Amino acid sequence: MSGVITLGLAIVGGPWWVTVGGAGGEAFHASISPFVFDVSILGNALDIPVIYWLNVAARIAFILAGLEITVASFLVQKAWSKSFISLRALWTSLLFIISIYIGLAAVHNILGIAIPLYGEALLTYALPIQSFPITAEVPTQTYFTTTFELALVSGVLAIVARMIHGRLTPAEVMPPTEVVNSPVS
Repeated sequence: MSGVITLGLAIVGGPWWVTVGGAGGEAFHASISPFVFDVSILGNALDIPVIYWLNVAARIAFILAGLEITVASFLVQKAWSKSFISLRALWTSLLFIISIYIGLAAVHNILGIAIPLYGEALLTYALPIQSFPITAEVPTQTYFTTTFELALVSGVLAIVARMIHGRLTPAEVMPPTEVVNSPVS
């Protein structure tokens, strides 16, 4: 099951974390995952070419991980198949949370805007325009999507599969040894 979910995550893609600022995201919005980087500030898209290629690489890595897990689940009797059960979805999910947290801390340190990791907040930002400071207040909402939750489920299922791998199949039966019948005297 973990292999199918991992493959589905890579093929379907979609954001894992979303933040929306202003009514309908008119101030800013961000939809981010290992496969998607869609950030817009005041209607202007933030395009970083290297991020696009990192998203492509992550998609390929997840497709390979999903195929490896699927192959391992069908060839459970092979000794090498346990090493094919990849924990990539779990590690990527955990590193994703850490990366978002670090990114939000950087935004807070550089711009002074405290975007929450999860939930709703009212962001206040002082814009110094000539000698008149203007304060902007923007309601924001951030959340993790069900796609992210599926990635966590896939990772947990991979851990379970790794723990029980090989235990559910019958042990290889050794051929019986030949017994020589000798007459008893």
